[in-house]
Parts: sequence; C-alpha cells; structure tokens
Amino acid sequence: MNMRVIVLVVFALGASLGTVLLARSWMSAQRATPAETVAVTPEPAATQVVVAAQDLPTGTFLKPGDLRWQAWPGDNLAASYAVKGEHKLDEFVGSVVRDGIATGQPITAGRVVKPGERGFLAAVLEPGTRAISVSVDATTGIAGFVFPGDRVDLILTHRINEEDEMGSKIVRRGSETVLTNLRVLAIDQNTNDQEGKPAVAKNATLEVTPKQAEIIAVASDLGRLSLSLRSLAPVGGTAANATLVAQRQGSYTWDSDASLLIKPPNSALGSRTVNVVRGDKAETQKFSR
Repeated sequence: MNMRVIVLVVFALGASLGTVLLARSWMSAQRATPAETVAVTPEPAATQVVVAAQDLPTGTFLKPGDLRWQAWPGDNLAASYAVKGEHKLDEFVGSVVRDGIATGQPITAGRVVKPGERGFLAAVLEPGTRAISVSVDATTGIAGFVFPGDRVDLILTHRINEEDEMGSKIVRRGSETVLTNLRVLAIDQNTNDQEGKPAVAKNATLEVTPKQAEIIAVASDLGRLSLSLRSLAPVGGTAANATLVAQRQGSYTWDSDASLLIKPPNSALGSRTVNVVRGDKAETQKFSR
C-alpha cells in the first residue's frame, strides 16, 4: 500500500469521526433546548371569578355564604364575569337572583339585580304574587323591629255601627286578623335584610296574592292596619305553612273582650224584660240599660 492510499484512509476516518461528534453535539443541544425553555417560561396563573356556592333559585336574596371565588380558564373568560382583584364578594350581597343560577356558575350583572336598580322589586316577587304597601308607625310597625324577609299577620282595627234590640244605634270597636303569613319585601324603601338596624318606618311593602291585595285595599279604607310579627320557624316544620294564600281564620276581638267596663249589647246585664199592663191589655217590653 502506497503512501497516498494511507493518507486518504486516515483522512476519511478523521472526517467520519468529526461528523459523528458534530451530530452527537447537535442532538444534545436540541434535547436540552425544550427543557431550558420550560424551566424559564412560567405558567399563567388561573383567573378567579365569583360563582354560586350553591343552587340559587330566582328571587333569592344573596348572602355571603351564597358566593365564593373559583379558578376559571383564561381562554373561556367572558367580559361580564366578576374577576378577583377588580370586584369583591360584598358587591353582590343583598342582590336578588333574576334567573336561577346553578352551583359553580359565574355571577354576572345580567343574572342578578342590585338594590336600587330598575326591576329589583319585581325580581324579588314570587311568580303570581304582587307587592302592596301599607302605612305603619312606631306602634303598628312593631317599633322598627320588622325587617325585609320577616313574615307578619295583618290586623284591622275599626269602628262598627250596630243597632240594639230597641233600634238604638251604637258604635262598637273591634280588631280582626284579616291576613296571615305575609312576607315583608321592604320597609320604607329599604330592601336590605343584612343591616339589622331597627328604625321606625312609615310604610311596609308586603308580598301578597292578587286577592289579598284587594282585601288590603279595602281594609286600609275601613280602619287602622297593624303588623303582628310571626316566628321564622314554620309551625310543624312544614313548608306548606309559608304558602301565600288568602287565609281568613275568623279571628276577631270586640271592645267588650278587651275591657270589662264595656258590656256587649243585648247581654243579660245589658237589657231587661218587663211586663206592662194598661187596663185590660198586657204586653212585654225589653229595656236596655
């Protein structure tokens, strides 16, 4: 083998070895590059939005326990969502659910109505019910201790004209419970049931059926209306006691029941039977005391 062939073989081996080393170095560099990129580039933080902590039916007054923060994918974030850092949970407390919201669904401005906004009171009403206001004062309004969300009975106190057995006109006074278990929607213009600060009110807005609204309209013209506060616990623990119907329990009290000094008309002590004889004629007459 001559010198020229030896040189060519050595050159070829050197070139092959250099190519292998260069390829190995390039492949190592390519494998290292993604690892370095992942280590340097931080993952984006999940966005927190306000969602329902439990199922919220239409007409629900939102309380702090009804709301919570929840991570939400950034690529599916609507502009109407309340994002943490831009909004607070307290912003929605006291609002009313306009459309039912399921657990975990975002709370948006279009699905709730805040106090003072148009349509707030209409959103509070149960389907088929109406809102009507009655005048109250420190006495008839229980000294300001009735709040939105409470339930009350409505008592009518008025004067009643009667005639006794002798035909004489007498005026009596009486009170009767005309409606029961009515939900208070607002006191004056305040619908917030979270403050809990007693204040003497001038008007109470009640949730009633259409028939109950007619009864209250007539009762307001007959005499003075008073509120009687009911317990929040339903009698017997059934939800049926909270059903809004035109309940007429027939409960009433006369003035003679409240005062022993007032005698009921035509009572044994209030009248007396006397036999009157005139000549050959006799007749029986009753005299009132």
